[in-house]
This record gives sequence, C-alpha cells and structure tokens, in this order.
Amino acid sequence: MTLLCINHFQSEANGQYQCYLSDPDKASSVTSFRTVDTRSGGDSNNPDPPATEYQSSNKFPHHKVTLDDNGNDEGFGVFGCEATRNGKRKTRISTTRMRSDADFAPANELFTQTVNIEDEDVSITMYSPTGRDTNGIRWRKDNSSVISSQSGSAAYVIPGPIQLSDAGTYECQYNGERDMAKQGLNLLLVRGNLHFCLI
Repeated sequence: MTLLCINHFQSEANGQYQCYLSDPDKASSVTSFRTVDTRSGGDSNNPDPPATEYQSSNKFPHHKVTLDDNGNDEGFGVFGCEATRNGKRKTRISTTRMRSDADFAPANELFTQTVNIEDEDVSITMYSPTGRDTNGIRWRKDNSSVISSQSGSAAYVIPGPIQLSDAGTYECQYNGERDMAKQGLNLLLVRGNLHFCLI
C-alpha cells in the first residue's frame, strides 16, 4: 500500500490523504485511523478521521480520506490507512500533518526516519523556523508523559542499539504548549532482522 498526503505543512486547512493498493490487494477492506494522540484531552482534541471514500473513477483507483480541521486543529497529527483481507496480514501505513506556523520541523525535512534494529547513534533532530531558544523544549514518544532526560535539546538521542520498541511517533514541543498543535512530529520506523533461507 502507498499513502499520498496533500499539504503536510498546512494542517490548519482542510486536506486529504489517499491510500493506493497494489493490484493483488484491490479486494482489501481499507479503514482510516489516527495513529496516536498528539494533544492532551483525549478524543475531544484527537478525533478519528472520517471513513475512507473509494474513488473508482480515477485513472488510479484509491481510498481517499478528507480531513476537516473545523478550526480546532483536528487535522493536525498522525493519520493512516489499514488494509485488511481475509487470510492475510493487516497492512498499516501512516502520514504526518503539521501546522504551517509550527514551532518545530524535522531538520532533515522528512516526516519519517527509517533505521535498522541494532543501529547506534540514532537521533531525531528538529529545528525551530521561528528561532525560539531551546530552553523550553520538551519531548514525548507515543503520547507519553514528558521525557525529562531529553528536555532542552532539539535532538532526541536514543541511547544504545535501536530496538523494535523504539519505533513510534516523537513529538518536540515547548513546555506547556502541546495543545497549540505547533509541535514537531516525526515517525521513527525500525526494520527488524531479515533471515534468508537458500535451498
């Protein structure tokens, strides 16, 4: 499955993302979801996206999700599609939408970072387009409480070799400003070991 997001850096405006299935998987059922809460307040501040709409008349049929911000930053966060087919494993893929006036953005200008299990010296680095200092920076992972060991730094350093449990959504925000939806978001993907058998 391939996901295409329109307007990554305009979550305050209405937007959409599209999920494309490969030919063998066209019969799969596709649903939309919010990957993780990115603001406090539970479902009221982190509503699920609308259901997917199948676009069959397009040259490239796909499932479309239209996000309505409703003036409440409801289009801010990490969203995705899940494809399900009887007898097959589920496939999930996510995308990130941030505000155009975000306090932080990924320094590598990418919304995802992919590493291998056991990689070392991995960090997630943000920069501030507004130029604010780093004293008030706070980090969270997967809607956790603030990770105090990483406070005050624009780089989240993951100690030791990377494990599968390090995968997730990392947030960089100013202290006490999480609900303003101006934090930087980055998805860390961790590839596991691959084992090959030659016959």
